Amino acid sequence: MTERLEIQSFEQNPIPKYPAPEPTDSSSSPGRSLLSLLFYLFAGYWLLGDLENLLLITFVLLLHEGGHFLAMRQVGYRDLGVFFLPLLGAYVSGTKRVVTQRESAIVLLAGPLPGMLLGASLYLLMQKGILPATGPMDINLRNLTLFLVVLNGLNLLPVYPLDGGQLLNRIFLDEEGWASKLFVLLSAAFMGYLAINYRLYLLLIFPIGLLFRLWKIHVNSQIEKRIEQSGIKTEVDYDALPDADYWRIRKILIEENKSIQALAGEHLEDYAPAEAQIQQAVEGQLHRTLVQDLSVFAKIGILFLWVASVVFPLWIWLG
Repeated sequence: MTERLEIQSFEQNPIPKYPAPEPTDSSSSPGRSLLSLLFYLFAGYWLLGDLENLLLITFVLLLHEGGHFLAMRQVGYRDLGVFFLPLLGAYVSGTKRVVTQRESAIVLLAGPLPGMLLGASLYLLMQKGILPATGPMDINLRNLTLFLVVLNGLNLLPVYPLDGGQLLNRIFLDEEGWASKLFVLLSAAFMGYLAINYRLYLLLIFPIGLLFRLWKIHVNSQIEKRIEQSGIKTEVDYDALPDADYWRIRKILIEENKSIQALAGEHLEDYAPAEAQIQQAVEGQLHRTLVQDLSVFAKIGILFLWVASVVFPLWIWLG
């Protein structure tokens, strides 16, 4: 632990906290989303050399992430954006401080369920002869059905950070408890095994990212403990954070984090030139609240829907 820095108390007449950057809405990110999509298509074609199947997979990803995006916007997420990761997939980013378990379940299931249902429907229609195996513009509907079922089904597996893993972590485990950390560690080990055993080395980005996440949680625990002992309420929006608490959290960060100390420099009682970065660090200490609003029966219902969404399409596919 670094030596305690003597910083004047801001309990009386504190300097106003540094203003947070203006929030953006989903309209601010189409350019970056489009650029990531083009890069994804370029890398995918370079690897697969099969434009038709690449476009089918991209459609499945767009449907999947579109479901997440619409659900997140519906429950009040801000700063939404869809981004594609070359050779890996895509994800939707957004921010929301207070999230309920019900909202989490809706958001997580809104990605894979539409694709699973569409894939199952297409399969049944083709089995009954209502739809041909080849659609308009010579689209291979069998391949499309396969991608819809398999990719969304894999995403529902109980492995973090897949949708199924996040659903298990948020609805059935305590995100702050040891069981959740053990689950994330086991997920990292499993994904690392798959990446090495099947020589899919690009997938190592996931276990490395998960281990880094666990390490950050461990490192940050001392800071969180000091903030809690100081009586500062961190379950608030940044706008509601009192000015005095901003400077108290800032003081703790400077004392415990060498990178923040370097950013502050000699500006211990006023704004530093890099105060915007310090502000982000302070805001990062404000906890996201997961409201436990689901009854046991509701959780059983979600569990049934989760299992059925995997088993039913596989059953009709194998049948």
